Amino acid sequence: MNMDVYDSMRIHFIIKETVEDFFTSYDPEKMEYTFNTRAVFNQDEECILEFFFNSYAEIEHFRVKIVKMTRLNNNTNTIVAQIQSKQKQKINFLKKLSSDPNEWISQRTHRRHPVQINASWSLEKPSLWHPCEIKDLGLGGAQITGSTSPPINSQLFVRFLLPNLQSSVKLKGEVVWNQRENSGNSRVGVRFLRNNPKQNTKKAFKKLRQFFRDYRIHGKIDGKPE
Repeated sequence: MNMDVYDSMRIHFIIKETVEDFFTSYDPEKMEYTFNTRAVFNQDEECILEFFFNSYAEIEHFRVKIVKMTRLNNNTNTIVAQIQSKQKQKINFLKKLSSDPNEWISQRTHRRHPVQINASWSLEKPSLWHPCEIKDLGLGGAQITGSTSPPINSQLFVRFLLPNLQSSVKLKGEVVWNQRENSGNSRVGVRFLRNNPKQNTKKAFKKLRQFFRDYRIHGKIDGKPE
């Protein structure tokens, strides 16, 4: 599809606690999703529904067509949106997640995106920052590479600049694995810790969601349109 078409589409953001909550409003026979919103949509309008599953800090996008809008008394609209049949694979993936939450981990590569972002890491009490590069990135974690590596199970901070927003992000994480390469550099798998109630952590994940939305729509590692 022409990227200009995607640029003209509206993106509607929906928060769900779990994947199971998604299927309570989904009709599998018609591939239709029903939701309430104050937003107004036009009949046959094509748009993108962006779902954020809070329990997993993960997102999913669906391109849909609006098939029905019903106005309620409290200035709320009930929207029926039909998901494109070509996106059935995404539905099947969500079904797996609803039956086995561990799929979020085992299918991690489905959620990671190859990037080339300069970054730095420091142990839990930031004092010495080590330069590194992020090789893949997701809301659940990242793979970084550099000349130094933190020990497995250690907690650290990773900070980097999101190229599409020109905004810095600092996230707390835990080292899951590391591997020394022949070049002398190390590849390190970091799982982001999402149980930090601080406001700056919420803002960081919000920036990441914006980056991934731009990344998927424009199809570029820096998230920027042509």
